[in-house]
Amino acid sequence: MKKLIVLLMLITFSFAAGSCSTAPPSARYDSYSYTYTVPVKPSQYTQSEMEAHVQQYGEYWSEKYLKNSSVNTAWYYVLGESNGKTPSSWGDTKAKATSEGHGYGMIITALMDKQTEFDGLYNMYKAFPSTINDILMSWIIPENGDMNLRSDSASDGDIDIAYALLLANAKWGSCGMINYKAEAVRIINAVMESEISHTTWRVLLGDWDSNNYSTRPSDWIPDHFRAFREATGDPRWDNVIETLYKTRIELFSSYSPLTGLIPDFVVNDPPEPAPANFLENENDRNYYYNACRVPWRIACDYVLYGSSNGKKPKITLQAMENWITDITNNNPAGVEAGYKLNGTPLTEDTDMCFTTSFIAGAVSAPEYQEFLDSGWDLIKDNKSNYFSDTITMLTMLLISGIWESPQIKNGQGDF
Repeated sequence: MKKLIVLLMLITFSFAAGSCSTAPPSARYDSYSYTYTVPVKPSQYTQSEMEAHVQQYGEYWSEKYLKNSSVNTAWYYVLGESNGKTPSSWGDTKAKATSEGHGYGMIITALMDKQTEFDGLYNMYKAFPSTINDILMSWIIPENGDMNLRSDSASDGDIDIAYALLLANAKWGSCGMINYKAEAVRIINAVMESEISHTTWRVLLGDWDSNNYSTRPSDWIPDHFRAFREATGDPRWDNVIETLYKTRIELFSSYSPLTGLIPDFVVNDPPEPAPANFLENENDRNYYYNACRVPWRIACDYVLYGSSNGKKPKITLQAMENWITDITNNNPAGVEAGYKLNGTPLTEDTDMCFTTSFIAGAVSAPEYQEFLDSGWDLIKDNKSNYFSDTITMLTMLLISGIWESPQIKNGQGDF
């Protein structure tokens, strides 16, 4: 009888977890497994030296931003900035984290092999669902941890969370307490349902957005969408990828042929920059704090999938990289914090989130070697604020080659 009970328990668990193979051996943070080749890397350091830089920066980032919740010890969050934008119904309650930062944190902890923290971030995602599609995440999290205080979603956070779960499945398998693969697919399908226009195939701003044309280019994350296609077999992701590159090329052909820059928000068809104050501020039409992530996002696609996805990623990268290396004389310290699409600086200030993204784009071709070398020295010791430091952390993982593909190798994981 005891043997029968044990057998029934094992059968029940296998159905609950889904089919999965033995979890692959973890690629420890001091012994990385490489699943792709970066075309160009900083030339002044060895691979082990770059890994040491990444580890040092990762320890700094984790200590400053990766937090265990005082409300529930099973929750982790990324301490971020909400810029004071909270629903009026929240009263005086402030937000301490966003789904954007949550997605970043889940990618970073997966790549750094921090499974406890990753699972804690997943638990927080589950605790704060969107008020519209409850498979997606509320875009802000209240500082008091009140699970009744939630909002609707922001597309980039959900897209990164789903992608991070694919990374977790590739690294740890899906036989444990969390079926990473099943959860990833669940979110991927929800993103397709609520955050993708099935008319224009543009990425919507969130599950609240009913406009088929309004879109934020920083949410155009083609390498993630290729991983979603692989994970689900859904051919509609091909439509999304084709649309985002087509839209991007149309935009810089019409509005930024000399710079390749792209605005924070896009509207209409044919696509055009959104007007000032479309959603956030007067710079919604410019290359500003949303669009600054675009070179890094396209670099991820080129590095991870460049051999199989044609010339569009490299073309769109080179348009920007040729311009930025020229106007800065190959000195990334000269990158300024925002530009009009014609290349006119919006300010004389600098902000590393703009700089590090351009440095990531420099991995695409040998002619950017000088810019990349100087850039690595600039970013490896940069310490600033949540947004800049987090983008720096992510770009260092890519440039160094530590980023891993969510595609399963050698039959491991559950793909």
